[in-house]
Amino acid sequence: MISAFDGAVKSALTSLGYGYGDMAVVTRTSDNQVSSIEIDYQKLNILRAEISSRVYEEMSNRSSNSISIPLGTLLGSEYTAGYGPGIRFKIQFLQIPQLDYESKFLNAGINNILHRINITADLSYSIVMAGVDETFTVHLTAVAAQTVIMGVVPNSFTNVVETAESDTADDIFEFRSN
Repeated sequence: MISAFDGAVKSALTSLGYGYGDMAVVTRTSDNQVSSIEIDYQKLNILRAEISSRVYEEMSNRSSNSISIPLGTLLGSEYTAGYGPGIRFKIQFLQIPQLDYESKFLNAGINNILHRINITADLSYSIVMAGVDETFTVHLTAVAAQTVIMGVVPNSFTNVVETAESDTADDIFEFRSN
């Protein structure tokens, strides 16, 4: 299921020819400072639909999905987990995958920001065995695009470490020149 999702993301991005600049438009001021980032939701919706279709097709084409779980794992003891003969279970894909996207800003250093656009998916499955029918959902995330937005790096930088006995940071922040 993970390989189906990752493969669908990769093939959809390749076939659509999307890169970061297609999904997000960075606007800059006259002095080349970033003033805004605008997400192209229409393109992200097209990408989401394409990935959803590819994942569903891939999972539907798998005539028999099965996994093998060691008997010791099924017993529920941490001492036997991973040991014993494998018990085979059939896995059924239950519904069309629920896909969404998210835009994140992460710290990438002094005045640098990593902007990442992720595609998330919730895939629902059912494990079928004699007398047992257990349903579970797998949450997956793949990076669709990312870029580092460079800010102006100051000529100097001070990291003030303060202890419980010291007011150094307060003294620095309250400093005023006359």
